[in-house]
Amino acid sequence: MGLPRLTGRAFRDLAAYMTGFGLVVGVVFPYAVMVLGVPGTYALRPGFRVACVVAGLLVGAVNFALARLAVGVRLSRLVVAMAEAAATLRGAADTGSVGRYSTAVLPVDSADELGRAAAAYNDLLREVERSQRIENTVTVLTAATIGSLDVAGLSGRALDAACEHPAVTGGVVGPPGGTAADAWSVRGLRADQVDAVFAADLAPGVGLLPPGPGGGTFAVFRLTDVGRVIGVLGLALSAPPDAAGNRILRVLADHLSVALANARLHEQMTVLARIDDLTGIENRRAGMACLEDEILRSVHTGQPLGLLLLDLDHFKAVNDTYGHRVGDRVLVHVTRVCRAALRPADTLARYGGEELVAILPGADVDAVTVIAERLRRDVAATPARRPEGDAVGVTLTAGGISWTPTVAATDTDALLTAADLALYAGKSDGRNRSVIRSFPPSSDDPVTVSRADAGSA
Repeated sequence: MGLPRLTGRAFRDLAAYMTGFGLVVGVVFPYAVMVLGVPGTYALRPGFRVACVVAGLLVGAVNFALARLAVGVRLSRLVVAMAEAAATLRGAADTGSVGRYSTAVLPVDSADELGRAAAAYNDLLREVERSQRIENTVTVLTAATIGSLDVAGLSGRALDAACEHPAVTGGVVGPPGGTAADAWSVRGLRADQVDAVFAADLAPGVGLLPPGPGGGTFAVFRLTDVGRVIGVLGLALSAPPDAAGNRILRVLADHLSVALANARLHEQMTVLARIDDLTGIENRRAGMACLEDEILRSVHTGQPLGLLLLDLDHFKAVNDTYGHRVGDRVLVHVTRVCRAALRPADTLARYGGEELVAILPGADVDAVTVIAERLRRDVAATPARRPEGDAVGVTLTAGGISWTPTVAATDTDALLTAADLALYAGKSDGRNRSVIRSFPPSSDDPVTVSRADAGSA
């Protein structure tokens, strides 16, 4: 419990107390010396009593001055240092750079409360600087990962951000159990170092420091998503990290884990958004987007573009006879046969119900005819199977066009309408047919009709 406050300033209170104490000593001193045997005629003389009071006041003033020098100077240093630290902290907050607090460190030159206060203040500065570095790392990593949902891209940006730390000399991000050839991104490491990172035996959630190939230190972390390992992060360090460095590395690993999980989820959602869940080929939306791209490419290159609409014949009868589960098996089977019969550059998409659409870049009328006939014959020659093993034979009718790029027709609706008219013609002519036309129609390029009994086209 301290002395009562007299003014609004501690040193003024100290001066008042010391002056008052000196005054009391000056008043009491003549009586005290009388106890020691000094005659009262001397001790109580007015001049001696005034001298004692003056001496007491002088002693109080000198004690105050000494206290001011011994304590006040150190407190002034602390105030100045704290002001410098506050200015550095404000500047770091404004600029985003890590402040340097070494200029604000105080000398610890005593073992009392003032010395302990200076030491505690210095510790506080170091912790602020460490915390600020971690915060800056988080900010840099967030900026490096939020703008990308590509695994390789965000891995590279995260490594670039990590390599800005002076202790990090290189790094790698890749799949668990991979090799140097499988790495998503590498910075400043040799292939044998990358292989050593991927081969490290890691405990869950623990960053290990195995001896680095060729010397140095490696920090290796598992990147996880809901307990499942989705990647490995390895960083080459110039020296083993201290506690603050370990925290920064863990922050990097945690942020990269979240970013990779988001990227993988985005990739899965992108695939799901493009793929028909029954047949495994592209759905109608993705197929139409592909057709639009191929139209633009044909306009740019001048190459023809083939388009086929494929429809299973009497598919309703299959569903009515065997049930929709068998109908689904038949549709999946036909899709697989058609995909195998197409060229690698061709795109097969589900157009709706039992209809498929095939997009054939660079295919003229003859090429579209050959492909359509190959699809029709392969489907007819390869029956689907019921779960019991019984064969379910199906055929398909193909209607298609080969479009020569013109200014007049560059949209999907025009091409799909032309292909649909060809398909309708094949259906009307008895099914199990392929009807291929040039588009726009030309007298020099007549309609090509292939029937089941017409032989090879």
